[in-house]
Amino acid sequence: GYNVELVETPVGFKFIGEKIKEYEKTGEKTFLFGFEESCGYLRGTHARDKDAVVASMLFAEMACYYRFIGKSVYKRLCEIYDKYGYVLDYTDSIKYSGLDAMKEMNAAVEKMRLKDITNIGIFSVCGVRDYLSGGRKSSEGETALDIKGVNCVYYELLSGGFICLRPSGTEPKLKIYYSIKSKDKALAEKQLEEIKDLEYRLRLYVTLRLSVEANNEDAILWSSKVLSACAVAANQMNELWTKILEDKEIKQSGYYSTYKFIIEEKLNNAKHT
Repeated sequence: GYNVELVETPVGFKFIGEKIKEYEKTGEKTFLFGFEESCGYLRGTHARDKDAVVASMLFAEMACYYRFIGKSVYKRLCEIYDKYGYVLDYTDSIKYSGLDAMKEMNAAVEKMRLKDITNIGIFSVCGVRDYLSGGRKSSEGETALDIKGVNCVYYELLSGGFICLRPSGTEPKLKIYYSIKSKDKALAEKQLEEIKDLEYRLRLYVTLRLSVEANNEDAILWSSKVLSACAVAANQMNELWTKILEDKEIKQSGYYSTYKFIIEEKLNNAKHT
């Protein structure tokens, strides 16, 4: 290896700054490089925040080095992918509105925290990190994390990637982070599209469910038509269609028959494909 340790902190460069101060005080470790998901980088200890100037200089130096040895930065990146596997990162967000937006957003994460999730779409979950309680659960038992007190749920995928839910601290958005690890770019992109498609349909289902509760005819018809127009691409989608048909509130809706036939047709077609 490179004899370099990766240390995780809560979101925000102030926490990286705390680690710099801690290591300077204790002498336990030497800080080399800090970074965050939103493209912030810090080399050295001259600052306690991201430094784009130094990061640009480092990249320029790297580009010069690889050109000197007859390579490009992109070619070197591809070599790393070939050795360790391709990783595709994507961030999505769900917007909330109204006076209770922040409360509802945090409640959504709490509901996920209480569920026993073994798979997310096509991905098997092999471990769950709860950064609020500071614990990690897996088939091997429970272990403590170095971070706690952060409202974030992190699902470790058996394939090597992760899916993470975290409410934004500055605006009413629930952020969903996808990190898809695969053998190559084409497969990673295909897998990401499948999981995004599942998420989209689930959002439509929630829209349909809430529309029924509010007796909003336009929203009911819109969401049901879009749902029924989606192609059934995986077994878990059959479960979603069935769930819609068995939902008591939806059954009591006067518009149930509008989409019942179409959804059942989708289920029947899926059995013969």
